[in-house]
Amino acid sequence: TDRIYQALLEIEKEQEVDVIVNLQGDLPDIKPEVISKTVNALINNKGFDIATAVVEIKEKHQEDDPNVVKAVVNFSNEAEFAEAHYFSRAKVPYNAPKFYEHIGIYAYHRDAIEKFVNLAESNLEKAEKLEQLRAIDNGMKIIATLVPHEQKPISIDTKEDLELLLRKIS
Repeated sequence: TDRIYQALLEIEKEQEVDVIVNLQGDLPDIKPEVISKTVNALINNKGFDIATAVVEIKEKHQEDDPNVVKAVVNFSNEAEFAEAHYFSRAKVPYNAPKFYEHIGIYAYHRDAIEKFVNLAESNLEKAEKLEQLRAIDNGMKIIATLVPHEQKPISIDTKEDLELLLRKIS
């Protein structure tokens, strides 16, 4: 996020852009619909500083995989959006009927990214190695949009993930 903000300062000096998207490079096959849905979640849900995306975890072994970041959200009924309360590499919340995987995309309001980059790393951020916890620990609100499983991008975190992507595109 710090690098995204530095690039913003270099290329967009007039401060005309209100929404900045941070799309992590380990998601080479992310669908444009996921990006649009994340941006629209931020624009259409007032009171949130940041938007991100999640997908329901369908494969049980991923629930315990520390490379799969879990998002603690409470999607009521058939809601497409919910506040993100926490992110972890652990299987949380305890005994949940569903678990959600975080997708590495963020949309920030301009003032939110400016605030975020000036905050110190939080203790939870250091423990989990997840920068979005810095925002939550400092009272910033993150909205998560629920992405259909068929739109889930492959996150390249391991050699096996890369092999999966290569099989998918060949």
